[in-house]
Amino acid sequence: MELLQLRYFMAVMEHMNITKAAKAMFTSQSNISKKISQLESELGVKLFERSALGVAPTDSGIILSRGLSDILPKMENLIVNVQNSGTKIRSTIKAGFCETMDINRILPEFIKKFKIEEPSLNIQLVVHSPRELFEKLSLGEIDLCFMFSMYDIKHPAKRRMAVTRTLPRIYFSKRHPLYKKENLSVYDFSEDTFIQFHIDPVLRTYNYLEHLPFPVKKIIETNSLSAILLYLEANSGVSLLGESQIFLGKETIDSIQLPPDIDMATVGTDAVWLNTNKNPALPVFLSLLSQELKKKNKRKNKRG
Repeated sequence: MELLQLRYFMAVMEHMNITKAAKAMFTSQSNISKKISQLESELGVKLFERSALGVAPTDSGIILSRGLSDILPKMENLIVNVQNSGTKIRSTIKAGFCETMDINRILPEFIKKFKIEEPSLNIQLVVHSPRELFEKLSLGEIDLCFMFSMYDIKHPAKRRMAVTRTLPRIYFSKRHPLYKKENLSVYDFSEDTFIQFHIDPVLRTYNYLEHLPFPVKKIIETNSLSAILLYLEANSGVSLLGESQIFLGKETIDSIQLPPDIDMATVGTDAVWLNTNKNPALPVFLSLLSQELKKKNKRKNKRG
């Protein structure tokens, strides 16, 4: 029995569709089917009922899924510990992010918890531009990167995990003439200058300003959050961003959320990596990150 068989099995359980599972795992549909068939043969039971509508788990499949949801991360963790047991060198995860990102909502709390649960693993953080991050990821110089969801990398082995998703907001200075206006609307900002990050045209897949209900007349581009904050505090423009703890925590800055009738994608951060990565610590890191995000979403849903 191979670990890859179990990963493919869990992917099919998650998507209930072999084609979608293959896409998520960046492999072929035939490869997924082959591995599942091998697993069924080794276990001597059917795990899925196949039909024209897709797949449905059998009782055996459900039992295996419930067990693996707890066991599989531990197995991957065990592999890393065994591989590290014969050497004094600690495994290191090299993670990259760009300086335009507000990582205060993502990394500090998780990294602190990760170091407690996995003291044998190091995390090395590096800062680069989006294009440099993807180049280093493709060359294997970093293990994963945290990247805006609107960016994409053309690589057959690419995988990504949604880390944060929020609705866009328009941020503006409390010195802005519209501050404290009753029934403030997005349309009230149609004459304003918008400050935004410089978007790499090679990597961009979505431009949020193009989806505003009015044409933006003037845009100022910058490469850092600090610069956007300076523009806002100087009342030299407004900015369309996701939910940012840096901006929401500023007493000098106010914001309004875009109404649901405006068709605009959520703003977010993704963890991006390649499934060809050979670092044995990466699956452990990703598994813990996934578990932490699920817990966070459950807490959020309970509050909601």
